[in-house]
Order: sequence, then C-alpha cells, then structure tokens
Amino acid sequence: MSLTKIDNRMAVDKDGNNISKLLSENTKKLPWVSVTNFGAKSNEEQANFDSTQAFLDAITDARSKNSAILIPNGTFNISQQLKFEDAPVYGLGVDVSIIKFTVGLGTGVPSVIVGKAGKAYKGGLFHLSVKGVGTRQLGVKTANGDGIRIDEQIKLEYVKVEQFDAGIIFNAPGGHISLERVLSTNNYFGVYQTDDGGDYHIIDSALNGNTMAGFGLSGDLGMSSASFIRTHIGYQPYGIYQEVGATTNFLNDITFIDTRFELIGNGAIFTENLTSNSNHLRFESVGFNWEPSFKIASRDKGYAVKMGKSGGQNVYIAGMSGFKQGDLGSWYIDNNFGIWEMKLGTSEKIVVNSGYKNMFKCIPANNKNQMNDFIPSGSTSRTFTTFGYAGPTESVFPIITPTSSGGLSNFILTVTGVTSDPVEQTVTFTVNVLGGTPTSSLFFNCKI
Repeated sequence: MSLTKIDNRMAVDKDGNNISKLLSENTKKLPWVSVTNFGAKSNEEQANFDSTQAFLDAITDARSKNSAILIPNGTFNISQQLKFEDAPVYGLGVDVSIIKFTVGLGTGVPSVIVGKAGKAYKGGLFHLSVKGVGTRQLGVKTANGDGIRIDEQIKLEYVKVEQFDAGIIFNAPGGHISLERVLSTNNYFGVYQTDDGGDYHIIDSALNGNTMAGFGLSGDLGMSSASFIRTHIGYQPYGIYQEVGATTNFLNDITFIDTRFELIGNGAIFTENLTSNSNHLRFESVGFNWEPSFKIASRDKGYAVKMGKSGGQNVYIAGMSGFKQGDLGSWYIDNNFGIWEMKLGTSEKIVVNSGYKNMFKCIPANNKNQMNDFIPSGSTSRTFTTFGYAGPTESVFPIITPTSSGGLSNFILTVTGVTSDPVEQTVTFTVNVLGGTPTSSLFFNCKI
C-alpha cells in the first residue's frame, strides 16, 4: 500500500482506498496504535466531537506496548493536555492530520508534551499539525496557553504549530533538539526557550508570521550551541528576541547559514539586556529586509541587530541582502571585546558604543579585517585610507607582521583621522619602516 496523493484532505492510495481507514482496521498488525481504535472521531466524521479521552487511552496503550501513535486524516478536537512523552506520534501530513485544541489551558501551560526526562531520542512528532485558539494581534498574547513543550532530546519533523502563545517550547536540560521542516506560525513566539540545554538544530524550517518573534528567549537565560540552516525567520516584529531579565548571556556559539530574516518590523536580532554576552557568532549569506506592516508601533526599529557585549571569534558575510539600516544603523554592539571578520553589505552601518578597535576593517575592497600589502623598494612608508569604527578614546591598532624582509623588518604604525565617538568614519593609517630604506619591496600582513 503506497500513499500517492492527498485528495480533499483524505489520504488515498492509487486505487482510491481510504488509507486512514485501512490503517485503523489493521492497527493490531502494525507497530502503532491508532487513536480511532479508541473512539476518536474527526470533525469531518462528526462535527464538534471531543476526542480527548480517545487520545488519552491511545497514549496509555501505546506507552504500555512501546508503540507509536497514529493520527489519521481529519481534525480531532482536544480539550485537555496530551502527554505523549516518549511515545512517537505520526500523522499523515501537515494540514491532513490535525490536533485541534478547543480551549486555552492557561498561561504557560503546554497543550502537548513530548519527550520524557531520561529517555533521550524517544518520542517526537511527525507529519501533523497542532492548532490552538489564539487570534492574531501584533505584540499581544491571545491564546491563554502554549503549544508543544519538548522535555528531552528529540526531533519534530514535518510539523505545523499555530495559534498559541508559544508555539514550541525548548525545555530539555540535555538540549539536542532538532526541528526539521517545521512551520511555527501565528503564535506570539514561534519557539520559546525555557532551558538552555544547547545543541539545537533548526533546519529547512520556517518560524514565520508570529505576532512577536520567531524565536523568543527568557530574559533569565541565553541560547548556546545552535544552528539555523536554510531557515526563514520573518514576517513578524522580531526574528530572535530576548526579554528583559537578569541573564548575562544572549547568543553563544550560534551559526546562521542561508537564514532569511524577511519582512521584519522591529529587529532581526534583539536583546533587551545590554549587559548580556554574545560570543562566537557566524553569519553566512543571511537575508534581511524591513516591512512596516509588521512593526509594533510602540517599539522602535533602530537597528536590524542589537546586542550587548560581544566577544570571541565572529564572522559575518552579508550575502546578497545583509542587515539593512534601521532608523539609527544596521548593527548596534554596546561593548565589543571580540574579534570580527566582517564583509558588510551595501549601506550597512555598525555602531559600537565601546570596543571599536576589533570592528575595524583593514581594506574596504572586500570588507575583511585582514590584508597583504607592501612598501616598495626605496620607500620608507605606505599610507592607507579606509573605513573603521573607532573613537578618540579607543583608536584602531592593526597588527603589522612582515612577510619578507627587504633588508629590514621593523615597522611603526600611526593612525589619524579618528574624530568622533562612536561612528563609522574614515581612518588613515601609515606603515613606516624603521632603521633605513628597504633595498627591495617589503611585504607585510595587516590584521586587526
């Protein structure tokens, strides 16, 4: 029996047979438990039928047998919390098998719990939709309840979550949560993190169209060791947003590859805590653009990226559409003590409140912080004018390293043109030879 098409929300095989019915009739022969065998009825079969007890009975049976749970096609109404925990749950497709919660279960209360402490990689949701009762209002929680809370190291794949305060909650102390081909939309937060277990992987997914942010962080913790790959985080006020709190961490060891912050209203990456640290960030080929219709009117859109402290080794390669300027700039870093290799996009502007020297770019042609050049034979200096980020209290100090002697190997560097604090500005630096005139071209490497 093979699934060949979805016809009018009904899964059928090549002969037109209802696969859901066939699966239910043969449940005892298969490695799963169907909720319909315990009395669940879809809205299409009986309007407004409450299938809660049938789901609870199916969960009990499946866990006693170490079986998976099957949800056939249709919309199934649920009015209580479902603790699937370590039992894996399979539907027949997004918007085909739908778990529909008819009431909000209370502020901060998850409608579905998957994963169970101590049972890593057991459980998960696949090929289905979970739906709440929230309505769409920018910057406002309306669902009176959350969606799927993940308590252990598991995966969601081909899952859609919508109309909750928090669509998906990362709550696994051991981390290692994977979202693949997941759509979390029309929630307040697409994903919300309540435990920083780290090692999160969000791949080929969309945390789009939420009323506050695609990914929300409590102000009492940061996010560590995560990767966002070919993922869309847009059509909403914020892409990644950290609430007010006492944490000293924001983003640590995070990779963004082909990540699209499309149609953002207030900011792509934003923290309310300027004392929080972000370290070891890597951006490759990100996409970004502003969209006024997704802006929360009471909040500014000063910068596409706003961070507190920045440390470690960091890389930013804009791609075709990097972080564009808001009302004040593209990036704001309150205190930089890290090293950045940056290839900025057209019109990007960085504002650094303090710690400018490591944001300097040696050569504007490729916007990187390293270059190779030389002082010609017979000359004693070479002067370069470029853009940097510096102020009168913290000037720019590139490191000059000889790569050929030319008979001499000592240098002295002077920097001029630093006039204000803090802005992007034209900076002139001169490499001088000490102790004589080189008899041949003297090559050097400049790195900030």
